Amino acid sequence: MNTLQPVAEPAAIPNIAAWLSLDEVAGNLGVSSAAVTGYIKAGVGTDAGRLRLPAKKVGGRWRIDPGQVMPFVDAMTAASLPASAATDGVPVEPPKESPSKARKRVADTMAALRARGIGVLPPPRRRGR
Repeated sequence: MNTLQPVAEPAAIPNIAAWLSLDEVAGNLGVSSAAVTGYIKAGVGTDAGRLRLPAKKVGGRWRIDPGQVMPFVDAMTAASLPASAATDGVPVEPPKESPSKARKRVADTMAALRARGIGVLPPPRRRGR
């Protein structure tokens, strides 16, 4: 008995012509094309392992899906931040500095500048203090 098998639909072929070259990605990220090649081949070390930029080699040249660049950058940025920086989008106020510590910090900074020969005028005194 000869039964016909359903024909599977062919996999969608991505439009690789719209993908970015190494130089285009490097220009957008402000890094060298060698750095982008490193992101593809070796990746970036993180606590969870290596993070690589997905790419395909077509005709002997690397091509990068534009939709993969920002997720890679976001993951690389998140991996480089300390765990304390994860705030789920909630802004964190810096710790308040007491007035006496602020005065001491300013005085120390001014003394260091004067020691380097940089003339700094003290802040004007307020009346009524």
